Amino acid sequence: MSLGKALETKIYHQSQSLLVIGGGRWAREIIGVLKTILSKEDVITACSKIHYDQLISWIKQKDFLNVNAIQEIKHLNLSDYSAVIIVNSARDHFDSAMMMMNHNLPVLVEKPIAFTTQQFHLMIKNASERNLLLASANVFLFSTFINNFSEVIRDSKPKKIELVWTDQKSNLWSYGERLYDSSISVFQDVLPHVFSIFQIVFPNAHYELQSFTLERGGAKIIITVLMGEVDCLITLERNATLRQRKLIVNSEDDIFCYDFKVEPPSIYKNGRILKSFSKENKYYSPLTNLISKFLSALKDGVLDFRLNPKFSLLPCQFIDLINASYKEKLRELISDELKKDSRFKDDLIYALEEILQEGSRLTRAELDVQIETYFQLA
Repeated sequence: MSLGKALETKIYHQSQSLLVIGGGRWAREIIGVLKTILSKEDVITACSKIHYDQLISWIKQKDFLNVNAIQEIKHLNLSDYSAVIIVNSARDHFDSAMMMMNHNLPVLVEKPIAFTTQQFHLMIKNASERNLLLASANVFLFSTFINNFSEVIRDSKPKKIELVWTDQKSNLWSYGERLYDSSISVFQDVLPHVFSIFQIVFPNAHYELQSFTLERGGAKIIITVLMGEVDCLITLERNATLRQRKLIVNSEDDIFCYDFKVEPPSIYKNGRILKSFSKENKYYSPLTNLISKFLSALKDGVLDFRLNPKFSLLPCQFIDLINASYKEKLRELISDELKKDSRFKDDLIYALEEILQEGSRLTRAELDVQIETYFQLA
């Protein structure tokens, strides 16, 4: 069964139960959206051991009816559920999705759908053999504003493309939680977003990895890509001085900039604002549109093309290519920094946090102990 074909799926009963695996900030955003779409009789169960206490507190604060929180999947009768949304730790997406499909449940998987191309193809194979709906959640595919930018530059001939995605250190916490998973690299985290945007603005383009460099302990990575015959520079950074979201297209005659650090975004031409968008009365957020399309697919068996997992293959391929030498470069960086006796530098701590969690995610307390032990043995 090809990815492009409509998929036959389980059909909803009028009253339904959905399972959300995960309990962090984005999982709660999704639950909030579900509550605005589903009927009041529908039941949502959120499963998270790590975020269980926050979930319980949040559900009470929101005064949500028919929203439950549990810590372990084993306490559930999975046959009671119509579908599953996977939004736990990124490193667990593959295992969680495969487990749910093995119970014959249709799934929506938050980005990244997988960390490797091999995992991606195993998921596609499992869904195909079981005739199950497998949907990939790339929220930027549901932003109408990006389509507007694509129209603006349609007749231009790009000479150079830049994408800048940086997060300010002060913006990396919410509800007492870090807004990024320190156990995964910034490119594993953000490249699915980057290529979602690229595949809208530059459809059918061919991409080839040229090189990448690390800075600030891996908190910043600069990736050089050849997009057809056009040079493309991707800068991704955590703990930066500024929060930035920019796609810059240099053409023969003009420079276009899509600035999406806030929504609605703005479009600039040669430094002057070309379009400034506003949220219309019937505006629905990209996440609301995404979730609505997934729920519709569960009813009618037709998968919206933007939920098609094919959009997630390209970032998996690039993650594979970068990972081939990334850890080696990160270890070299750590070694160089230790020689400088810079054990208290934020950049070194950042690199150590990532390396020490290569096998599994650790709590803050566990990380602190391991980092101190690492310094003692270094």
